[in-house]
Amino acid sequence: MQKCMDNSADKVHNETKQRRRFVVNMTIAHHTTSTDSGGASFSMGQSKSKMLSPDAISVKKKGFLYYLKRDWQLYALMLLPMAFIIVFKYFAYTGLSVAFLDYKIGKGYAGSKFVGLKVFEKVFKHRDFGKAVANTLLLNVLDLLFSFPMPIILALLLNEIRVTLIANAGKSPIPFLQEDAWWLFSYILIGIWQTMGWGTIIYLAAITNVNSELYEAAKVDGANRWQQCLHVTLPCIRSTIVVMLIMQLGKLMGGSFERIVALSNAKATEYTTTIPVLVFKWFQGNKFSESTALGLFQSVIGVILVVASDKIAKKLGEDGLL
Repeated sequence: MQKCMDNSADKVHNETKQRRRFVVNMTIAHHTTSTDSGGASFSMGQSKSKMLSPDAISVKKKGFLYYLKRDWQLYALMLLPMAFIIVFKYFAYTGLSVAFLDYKIGKGYAGSKFVGLKVFEKVFKHRDFGKAVANTLLLNVLDLLFSFPMPIILALLLNEIRVTLIANAGKSPIPFLQEDAWWLFSYILIGIWQTMGWGTIIYLAAITNVNSELYEAAKVDGANRWQQCLHVTLPCIRSTIVVMLIMQLGKLMGGSFERIVALSNAKATEYTTTIPVLVFKWFQGNKFSESTALGLFQSVIGVILVVASDKIAKKLGEDGLL
């Protein structure tokens, strides 16, 4: 038996040596032929070897016209949304000059008197400005604290295929919209319910991209379901959470105008005066310069918050939004 194994090993060794000799002979023959054919053949072979080397391979970049011709249907679908954005978002910037004019409809932009920053001084000294800023920050900070984490929590719960039913039975009617404190609670609760579904879809999509091998490794290390969520799921969707948080911070000085108007009533008025509501009221009262100035102030603060939060996120090692 041992003899047969030795013979087989010798046979394999001899076949390997013969293959090596064949490769060497072919290489020598090719080199000789190239040398006899002259420098042109050698340089051609040398150029071919360079072309075949991985470092010499370069992908030719295709221009915009190539992709436009290939995907013209997709670009055609973009025309209407892009036209909407250009007309209603960018062309509207010309109206910002109203914030620096004593604007009169009859005189128009050219006939109205330029007053510089006097409109902003008038806005900042208005009796409702401080209250509007305070209420706007209060409502949006509470929205951020309670509404922002809820989609993440719901996505984790759905990912774990668990459903929790919460029942609340009250013996007496609760004045949800008739008292200021209960109005504030109702506003936050409705905001959570309004934004939780869409946010959950985004976070569930991010969770589905988490590598299942990470969960298997965590199980091997003895992690339970909660520890897997804490140390595997949340770190893997951290970049999505950061992007969503930056977008929410940009809305900190805005808020939900529709929600406030829909819930407003004569009995609860403490928290209903916000910047968007004040802009709307001033516009209704023909205070075009003041409403434009206040809207511009709101937009500038929103841009500053987005840029600042994006830079902070990048310093913490995240990709950020911009």
